[in-house]
Amino acid sequence: MSAITLVLLIWLLAAVAMLATWLLALRTRNIGYVDVVWAGAMAVSALLAGSLGSGGELPRMLVAMFGGVWGARLCLHLLRRVLREEEDGRYQALRAAWQGDPRKLFVFFQMQALVVAVFSIPFVAAAASPGSELDGWMIAAIVVWIVSLAGESLADAQLARFREDGGNTGLTCRRGLWAWSRH
Repeated sequence: MSAITLVLLIWLLAAVAMLATWLLALRTRNIGYVDVVWAGAMAVSALLAGSLGSGGELPRMLVAMFGGVWGARLCLHLLRRVLREEEDGRYQALRAAWQGDPRKLFVFFQMQALVVAVFSIPFVAAAASPGSELDGWMIAAIVVWIVSLAGESLADAQLARFREDGGNTGLTCRRGLWAWSRH
């Protein structure tokens, strides 16, 4: 499958997923589900790039595995947060500013689908690599992935501890790795 076709397919699937998520958000009055589905859509985009990409088997497998694990981890982390807490303050402010206008929320959700497609381009490009052997660049990419995933996981854990402290209600976490990442 060509790279352009693959990115367009990812965009279409993300748009459908965001339509369903928009309907859920209207019903539950929680826009936070957009983050959960965005992360899940990124995992799916990595799996699609790995499955349908035009490159060698090894790069496609690495894209599917590493992108899929990253997106799934983030998706599950965010889902736990959305299910346990009230709607994020940023989204409460957005809802208030837009006076709950479902059309504006729909556009917001569809823009997230577009971002999924744009952010999937590196997955598609990497999955088009003809490489069939583990070379220095692939090893460097694996090391970057390991360090990044560990850092993101640590930052999420630090934020969770910050949020669990009742004395931090309404405050922004500005310590630990989260202060630098805020992914």
